[in-house]
Amino acid sequence: EPMERVVITEEGVIRSSEGLPPAGEMAIPQSWQLGGLRDFNGVVRFTSSFTADGPPDERTFLRFQGVDYEATVRLNGVELGTHTGYFQAFEYEVTDVLRPHNELEVLVSCPREDEKTLWPDRKVLVKGVFNHHDARPGGWHPLDGQSQATGGIWGSVTVESRPASFVKSVQVQTVLLENDMAFVEAQVVVDSNCRVTADLSLEIAGVTHTERVHLQAGTSNYSLVVQLKKPELWWTWDLGTPNLYDVCVRLDAVSHHEVVVRTGLRTIRYDESTGTWFLNGKRIFLRGTNVIPTQWLSNYTEDVIAQDIGLLCDANINAVRVHAHINRQEFYDACDAAGILVWQDFPLQWSYLERNDVLSTVTAQIREMVHQFYNHPAIFTWCCHNEPSTNAKSMDELLGQTVRGLDGTRYIHQQSDFKEHPYWGWYLDDYKAFRDTPMGPLVTEFGAQAFPNRAVMDTITTDIADWKRLTYHNFQWDETVNVARINLNGTMDEVIEASQAYQAEMLKFIIESYRREKYDKVGALFQFMFMDGWPAITWSVVDVNRSPKRGYAALQAAYQPVLPILVIPRKRWLPGRTLSIPMWVVNDRHEPFADVAVEARLTRGDSVTVIDSQLVTIPEDSCVEVNPVKYSIPLDIEPGEYRLDLTIRLKSGEVLGRNNYPLVFSDPAPNPYDGPTEVLNS
Repeated sequence: EPMERVVITEEGVIRSSEGLPPAGEMAIPQSWQLGGLRDFNGVVRFTSSFTADGPPDERTFLRFQGVDYEATVRLNGVELGTHTGYFQAFEYEVTDVLRPHNELEVLVSCPREDEKTLWPDRKVLVKGVFNHHDARPGGWHPLDGQSQATGGIWGSVTVESRPASFVKSVQVQTVLLENDMAFVEAQVVVDSNCRVTADLSLEIAGVTHTERVHLQAGTSNYSLVVQLKKPELWWTWDLGTPNLYDVCVRLDAVSHHEVVVRTGLRTIRYDESTGTWFLNGKRIFLRGTNVIPTQWLSNYTEDVIAQDIGLLCDANINAVRVHAHINRQEFYDACDAAGILVWQDFPLQWSYLERNDVLSTVTAQIREMVHQFYNHPAIFTWCCHNEPSTNAKSMDELLGQTVRGLDGTRYIHQQSDFKEHPYWGWYLDDYKAFRDTPMGPLVTEFGAQAFPNRAVMDTITTDIADWKRLTYHNFQWDETVNVARINLNGTMDEVIEASQAYQAEMLKFIIESYRREKYDKVGALFQFMFMDGWPAITWSVVDVNRSPKRGYAALQAAYQPVLPILVIPRKRWLPGRTLSIPMWVVNDRHEPFADVAVEARLTRGDSVTVIDSQLVTIPEDSCVEVNPVKYSIPLDIEPGEYRLDLTIRLKSGEVLGRNNYPLVFSDPAPNPYDGPTEVLNS
């Protein structure tokens, strides 16, 4: 079908017909980059023929789950409308347009922003990391940074039949009461094409409330409330069970229609004065990460989502930040079911043009975000912008006020700014600066790049010195060489090992430093980042094949709910010295542990020596300093590398937490008093 390349400029739109790919067929849903339309920014005309035999007494709707970025829809020659934005579901009533045999035409525009007038600092497309980011194809390169476009019909397209009066939308909120009661309110929108009297019901957990309503032609808004005794609340996986309810709203008019919303009952509160989060009234420390699971939403299947959820839970993560984009509904459903909190960013990344039409589009789309994803109990924060720069005191003020007016049940973060993104050890020298726990109480980004595993590197390049190719795949040479001090002159395997070892060591140090200041200086950590969305060299701890790097194990260990932590003053020691190493125990669980054993062992190969053991009492949800680990290093200890292992065990023998640190014992120092004595001249 006819195509045209499109470039947006501040003055208007430039179209070019040169170098267009040939027309053809493409399976839908699919991002066109994956469907064979490579590196194309422009307009594509999709057509399809289909038959439909809907009930004559019902209304019919044509529904799109997701089109990137602008869609103009025509059915049987009738233009239904134009929709802008990549993440929203949208629909048109086609009752009077649908025929037994139908021709559907969708013009999809995914344009390129002009590098001279708009991109990267005055953008107009609301696409976040899918249009501009240092972990997408081309990174932030002025020419390559918009390559491999995400355009296309990435979500399902369906024809749905509904009665003359139907439930259009439902938003559920919870109010928890002190006497183990809860109010559950459903805000209901009903769409009717006639005046009619109907029964509107709300049912949850066997409790039903019904009201007689008089519908008008058009949309009507209603509020229904039921009381629940002893509700089963939604918790994160580490604090309880992520209980979910089916909330059913029924409309009985001339015909019957119902909508079932799967949601959880919970409250979330953030105390900005202390930086402390409360889930259902209980404090919770957020052990988080940033996620950009895919570059193209059409290939993020339920199987891959399930794999990601398993990796997140196994890494002891209880919160994710969906970084500067909005993902598929299936991802949020999976987080609801798994008990993983979601910090949801609106897809704004860096700077945007503040023209009236851009502001109107941005505001409309942030409203759609809140409305479409409102019922997910996992979502606990709406964040309006990532690293906004020029927009912080203008456009973001508008967006923050807009979202606060839409949702009073969640924390609204106006922007995730550089002041909460400490990058010592990557953009700044020496990650040991994290011993002083900079920034906080929200730390929403930190980390370092590491090469992916060999299977992914082989798809990127076979030559570690191919800087152009490596840079296109997000590699940052300066920071790798001059801050992380990785030697790039070795073999591919040696470079991979060195970079992954650095990332792992750094993450362990950073997270342990912050966790020792739990609730005092920090209440939430979000490492950057968890997985790659395409074959890349990034800050991720899991590569695009979902194969963990060494940093994954470091994250997994440092995020244990119960964790013993040592502050090692130095790594290398002389024989004959006595170690006294300060130790803390962090407990994120809401249960205390009395007289648990903390044991320190020195391990080298098959040799294991218990060097310290003590019984400690650990309060619930706490961080306590306990007695230091003490060890007198024997004079005859064999020099070399050792591992200091810490284990916390219950009386039953169950392990609550583990940790380990490398130590090196050197040869004895030379004795200055042995041998002939020389007289030194003053």
